[in-house]
Amino acid sequence: MSELPTITNVGYTMSNLDTGTWGGTITANNRIGANWATLSAGNITTEMEVTEMSDVKRRIVQVFIVDPDERVSLESAVLYQGEQKLTDATDEELFFEIGMKDCLEKHNAIRETTVDEEATITASKEIYLKPARIRDLKMVVINVATF
Repeated sequence: MSELPTITNVGYTMSNLDTGTWGGTITANNRIGANWATLSAGNITTEMEVTEMSDVKRRIVQVFIVDPDERVSLESAVLYQGEQKLTDATDEELFFEIGMKDCLEKHNAIRETTVDEEATITASKEIYLKPARIRDLKMVVINVATF
């Protein structure tokens, strides 16, 4: 199993050239696989499709890394929220630009003091969350613009 978080790449574009409809496209590319679906409600259509990141040369992105564990409070779930920036790096390269060691150490200090309520009830004593591993995290790269 890889020591990378689950990486999802998302972009959103909208066009209003057709005056009778609103159209939008959401693209997602996940290292595990991408889903494709079309949803339609009246004249609103949203599509998910696979975008090959190797075709993108330059883009403005924003990166988020989150602990998806529901036992972690919302205030503590976000490990990293980057600023929008112009880059030509792949999603994996963006991950390695982040100081993950420090982010994960700070986050795990919080996890180790967070009581696991279900385990505490079962054990009849306070049980704390175990430290997260990088593979437990989720990274989302939002493409603001591609060039």
